[in-house]
Order: sequence, then C-alpha cells, then structure tokens
Amino acid sequence: MRGGTPQKLLLVPTLVLGALLSAAPKLSLCGAPKIPQLISCASRVSLPKTTSSRYHLSINLHSHPSLLITAENNTNQASTMPTQHLSVVFKEDLYARLQAMRSQECAHYTCPDYLAPEWQASLASGSQSELDLPGNASAARGGDSSASSSEINEMWREKICEWCYQVVDHFDFNREIVSVAMSYLDRYLSTRSVNRRIFQLAAMTALYLAIKLYEPGKIRMSSLIDLSRGYFLEDHIVTMEDSMLQTLGWHVHPPTPYSFVREMIYLLPVETTPRVRHDTNELARFLTELSVCDYWFVTKKPSSIALASLINALELQGEPKIPRNYKIQLLQQLGGCGPDIIYDEEVITCYERLRDMYIAGGYSPVTSISEPEPSRIATVSPTGPIEQMEVEANSGSCE
Repeated sequence: MRGGTPQKLLLVPTLVLGALLSAAPKLSLCGAPKIPQLISCASRVSLPKTTSSRYHLSINLHSHPSLLITAENNTNQASTMPTQHLSVVFKEDLYARLQAMRSQECAHYTCPDYLAPEWQASLASGSQSELDLPGNASAARGGDSSASSSEINEMWREKICEWCYQVVDHFDFNREIVSVAMSYLDRYLSTRSVNRRIFQLAAMTALYLAIKLYEPGKIRMSSLIDLSRGYFLEDHIVTMEDSMLQTLGWHVHPPTPYSFVREMIYLLPVETTPRVRHDTNELARFLTELSVCDYWFVTKKPSSIALASLINALELQGEPKIPRNYKIQLLQQLGGCGPDIIYDEEVITCYERLRDMYIAGGYSPVTSISEPEPSRIATVSPTGPIEQMEVEANSGSCE
C-alpha cells in the first residue's frame, strides 16, 4: 500500500444499469446532472461516516472565490520542504513546472463532452476509419456492430473506471495510473463512435498502455488477456494500441490532478506539521480519485480539480487543526504562477461538486490511526460489469 493510511476500494461491479437508473436515489449537485447517491469512491482510504454538521460549507463561495483553492501533498516529500525554507531558485523552478503543466493541459490534453447528443451526432455524421481488428474480430465486436456509442453512457464509464482501480490495486501499481488511462480513453472516445465491445477493448488497452509507460516491465499482456476471460486476443490489443496512439498524437503523459497536487503541496505554510501534511495529502488524493470516476470532471482542467481538492482537504479537517489563514497563505504563494490560477471560476464549480460528493458519501476526514493493511483485491473481467448491467436492464424491460 502506498499512502501510509489504510485504504479500501468501494466497488459495486455487479450493480446493474437498470437497477441503478430505476431505483437508486438521485442527488442534484450544484446544477450539474444528477448522479446516483451510491458514489464510486475510487479510493481505498478508510473514511468512517459522520453526521456532524462541522463539515458543511463554511464560506460564501462567490463572496470569497480566492479561498477556493486546493492542492494535495506528497507524503514523503512535502513534510521536509516547508514554505519559508524554499530557496528562490526552487520556487522559480516550481512555478515554471506548474506553468508548463498548465500549458500542456490546455494545449494537448483537453477533452470535450463527448457523450453529449450533439457531439455524438457529429461523430456519427463524420467520416471515421473503421478499426480493423485481426483474428477473431467477430468475438471482439461481439457480433453487435449496431451498438453505437450512443449506448455508451456515464454509468458504463464509471464501471470501467472502477475495474481499472481493481486491476491496479490487485497488482499493487500506482493508483495515479488510472487517471492517466482514463485520459487516454476519454480523448480517444471523443474522436469516434464505438460499439460496446470496442469501448471495452479501448478501456483495457488504455490501462495497459498507461501501465507500460508508468510501471514498465511489471505486467504482461497475457495477464490482461486472462482478466478478459479470453474475450479479446493479443492482436486486438496491439491493433487498438496503435489506433489509440495515432489518435492521441502520441500525447501520452497528461498532467493529472495529483501531479499538480504534488507540486502545490510544497507551498503549504511552514507551520504545517508532518501529520497535518500527511492527512491533507490522503484526503486530497481521495478527492482527486473521486473525480476520476465521475464523468462530470472530464471537461475540467486537472489543475482546477487539484486546487479544488486541496482546499476541500484543508477545510474538511477543520479548525483548530487547520487554521483558516493556511488557505490564504497558500493562495498567496500560488499567485506566483499568475492571478488566473487563483480566480478561475472552474475551481469553484469543482470545489462544490467534490464537496457535495463527499458529504453525500457520508465520509469524515482521514485520521492517523493505523489499521491492518487490506488484502489484495480480486479482479474481474472488464466485460463482466457491463454485460451484467445489460442483462439486468433487458430482463427488466421484458417484465
């Protein structure tokens, strides 16, 4: 386990789409589309439930937009680098890195709302090269070439995201890999209509590609083939990998929300204790992982998600553990990257969404109490959850 704080992954791989859409209670988040109250946590952080009102919004969001800034720290590094000890050269390098990452996220790693009806209509009417799968192509296509991406919805993406977290937890990989893989998948799906089989193959290939780049030499393609229960062949993944790389223009190192957090955490005030830094890191990381599974964040900048996660992490721990002036000092330091990073309205919307998801999930801030490390989580086929959702939905419609 990688954070020092005990974690558990909350997954519902057998939840069916029909049951969720018909029975699950809905929660309206700040004018955003309604989502099931059974929110995917995408994190193994152990967070007990709470009924305390202490964690409700404590500031006027629109009167104090400058307070809505967040970041997350690297547990092993941030506690040894307090703000006042940063040399001028180090701070200049830090600001340069943040500015370069922000430039990258806007230049090469943006993603549209590709599930929007108008976007899907433009994909359907546009010319697209057919993906030519070798070998057992009919098995990979599932004999269902008529199933277009109009059937691919937010729930399917959420189930695939949860499966990705299961895989990285099973192999003890860096959980940030899932954020990278979902960036590949979202950007790829924004360029073409796909049926559900190609969607599943693209998700598996995106995860495999991210693992190859960020955890080299640690997984064989045959391992993923086994996880798919032979549903796809090695040639299918190779072909999809080539198609994905060409479509992405070989832009395969996206700045993730957590990568921004690792940089921003250096700017926390010098008075921040190692324990507070650690707890802030764990809570902010949990919030960034929540955003990975939620399609609503696909169009949002990773830097905005990172800032929103950090300010939430600081606020949720409350005073006196986290004095209010910590946020102000952090913002003053972040101002060195430019005023737009502080007053971006997108940060406010991300802040509100994450806070509402956190409250709806009934979580409470992390603690430093150690617990036994959880056992390795068993993985399932990436085709399983979606197949089960379809079967249940079809059976429900037949009744």
